[in-house]
Amino acid sequence: MMESRRRGVHGTSGEGEYVELEVLEEGERPTSSSTSGIHAALSEGRPVTGPRATRWSTSSLVLLGFGISLCSFLFGSAWRSVSSSDPYLQNHDGGSDPAHLSLPSDTYKKPLVIGHRGSCGMLPEHTLEGYKLAIKQEADCIECDVILTKDAVAICRHDLTLESTTDVANRTEFAHMRTTRMVEGEEVTGWFAVDFTVAQIKTLRAKQRMDFRDPNYNGLFEVATLQEQIDLVKAGKGDGDDVVEEESERVRWHLRLLDWFLGARGGGSDLGKAGAIEKGTTCLYPEMKSTAWHNSLGLWGGRRSEDIILEVLRKNGYSSKDDDIYLQSFETEDLLHVHSRSSIKLIQLIGAPDVIQWDTKRPYSELLSEKGMHEIAGYAFAVSPSKNDICPKNETTGYIDEASIQKGKAFIDMVHSKGLQAHPWVLRDENRYLAWNYGQDAYNEYTLFIKEVGVDGFFTDFPQTASNYIRLFEMDLRQQTRLP
Repeated sequence: MMESRRRGVHGTSGEGEYVELEVLEEGERPTSSSTSGIHAALSEGRPVTGPRATRWSTSSLVLLGFGISLCSFLFGSAWRSVSSSDPYLQNHDGGSDPAHLSLPSDTYKKPLVIGHRGSCGMLPEHTLEGYKLAIKQEADCIECDVILTKDAVAICRHDLTLESTTDVANRTEFAHMRTTRMVEGEEVTGWFAVDFTVAQIKTLRAKQRMDFRDPNYNGLFEVATLQEQIDLVKAGKGDGDDVVEEESERVRWHLRLLDWFLGARGGGSDLGKAGAIEKGTTCLYPEMKSTAWHNSLGLWGGRRSEDIILEVLRKNGYSSKDDDIYLQSFETEDLLHVHSRSSIKLIQLIGAPDVIQWDTKRPYSELLSEKGMHEIAGYAFAVSPSKNDICPKNETTGYIDEASIQKGKAFIDMVHSKGLQAHPWVLRDENRYLAWNYGQDAYNEYTLFIKEVGVDGFFTDFPQTASNYIRLFEMDLRQQTRLP
């Protein structure tokens, strides 16, 4: 999308002594660190008064395990007894799974976490690996900025040119394809995707757009197509194994442990199981990029770029407002065109107030007005302005002050009064994107937009940060709800 801007357990068992537990495989010898002190004392005829190593017999370990299991059972029974009588610990099905504690549904609805170009804060944007990571990090939706190739294939790239996010500039076989075109009133020079076939683009490798982000995955991943993103979502693949295998295994180990504890408390979960992300639970959030410009080229047999994109979506079962998809654009005429042919949910993206919308030649300030919102409500499900146009920073201090917060609240209230949702862009972790009074803490920005202003969703370059924040926020809400 959008704007043109990572053994022995010591415990005291008596004064001056400790017990060291060492687990040995069959045939394994004790480590020297656990026995050398004792051997030295015995060889010198001294009493063993210092550290003592204890070898646990099989029967002792069995008894220990039984004791832990019994305690877990008793604790779980006690928890179930308490939770069954506590209305705030009931899930929607009347159960008592602590992983699904009830929230005050009349005052809170979980905001939509939209993985902006995947999980592009961590991996190169618009790659299948970045999308997989976003799903793993619990993004509700993943975005694909859709542009077209010479052979009318919808691919996922934010820019009309390829050099900012791929290695095309270093590929001598494509040197002759660098050209200059007029794009929305400006001369742009680069390698345009519309001059490449999808086969040629598939030979390119993605890289991070921003040089202050992790470059270690540059040159590893292909450019994704819209169809590949859809296939990924429908398959429900979000394990991330082929991205950071070692880290994924560590995470899975911790989730399995958490799963065991939840099970002991009478709830249980699927957190640690392979394939825990259900098929079809991640929504698509594609953006039609520069459709007026695409259509002006006279390519693809005169077909409109919107229709080419719609054809891909329809072929994959996306045609209704009830489908897990949101289709967005900074233009209006393409959204109206789609609205006349499909009932899928549409999102009107809104640029900076002083920027002129290319297709209608009007400033975006008109769309941000109450009159503009009334018009948008006739065809769209939600609006998506920049976070900076909802709560602008104080130009002198660089702070988000109370006046800005009140401005943001009033704007969101106005949007909601028109029956629209608000999904602003883009929340990022790096301090350069945060207000000074956030103290380099991205959580403060999430607090502003979720708790203070009340947006319905948001784009983020770091879905993991968003998901972790929401989890903590909801825990706090539950605790507050239980207070007398």
